[in-house]
Amino acid sequence: MHRPSAASHPHLAYFSDSYSASRARFISAATDVGATLDAWPHPLGTAQAPLEITTAYWGPKPARRVIIIVSGTHGVEGYVGAACQTALLARGETPKDCAFLFVHALNPWGFAHNQRGNEHNVDLNRNFLDFSAPPPDNPDYARYRPYLLPNAWQGFARIRADAMLYKELMLGRRKQLQAAITRGQYAFADELFYGGQDAAWSHQAWREIIAPFDALPHSVIDLHTGLGAWGQAQLLSSLGQDTPAFRHMQAKLPCQLISTTHHDTSIPQASGALIDTLADDSQSLVLELGTYTPTKVLNALRKNRIAARTGDAVSTLKPVFCPDAPPWRIAVIRQFLSIVDSYVSLWLAPK
Repeated sequence: MHRPSAASHPHLAYFSDSYSASRARFISAATDVGATLDAWPHPLGTAQAPLEITTAYWGPKPARRVIIIVSGTHGVEGYVGAACQTALLARGETPKDCAFLFVHALNPWGFAHNQRGNEHNVDLNRNFLDFSAPPPDNPDYARYRPYLLPNAWQGFARIRADAMLYKELMLGRRKQLQAAITRGQYAFADELFYGGQDAAWSHQAWREIIAPFDALPHSVIDLHTGLGAWGQAQLLSSLGQDTPAFRHMQAKLPCQLISTTHHDTSIPQASGALIDTLADDSQSLVLELGTYTPTKVLNALRKNRIAARTGDAVSTLKPVFCPDAPPWRIAVIRQFLSIVDSYVSLWLAPK
């Protein structure tokens, strides 16, 4: 019996090679199912090279629940997130009483330039704060920063920096190091996981996008890549893992659910995360689709930042956050669709 090769699998058709191609594919899929489209043009876009956040509302109005699915919060990760969105649209029908609001490329500049941050190197998933108060301090990041970003990626400076980071691991400080790096920092604008000093353009646009749904039951799935085992999905929640709501979701969802607030978690809670912007964020999740090892992902980010500091505008992040391997791409689309099905059933089940 002949079986089609992975290279011909239909899930592969949802992936694009550029932001503009992804946007066109998303708009086409949304138009095909009669979704209502809207756009938030980015100020750095042009008529020849438009940049925008594109939204598509798909389903009944009013709906019993609106599920908001976001791609490209971290720019370059939008290649995979948008493919997931397009795959769901391609199914052609929504569950009864449920609507989807797709937010394509929340960080369109980062997506278009293969960067994780925005045009000001702001990590949007550390930017959703109330900046009327000072942002949180992260003194541990300041302690590690000379080793994270040496003056050059090649040579003795890099060797020394890596040796100091390795020493921290050997001293049993892996969790402290990971938290210091990934929690977010607000003091060093050209460095890693910088959360900004005010609400970024995408942050402001996001507030406008979700405002019409404040009075409706709604929740968010924010799509990311780069964290977790190769080709494996995991869901992150800000709920405590001992709460009834967390245990209920854990029993119903088809992949690992991790509490970022648990004291023993291997995934520290980020400051200013997107899912924390909702009035009731307990039902919102981050979906992480694993690519490479934490060391490889961190080194890609380090190398990219050092290159940007020295004037090299060419990003090398895309292969790390959107692997080109067909089996990986097929696996993550399958898992995403299964997760969405379970998530919808979770919230639409009779109480």
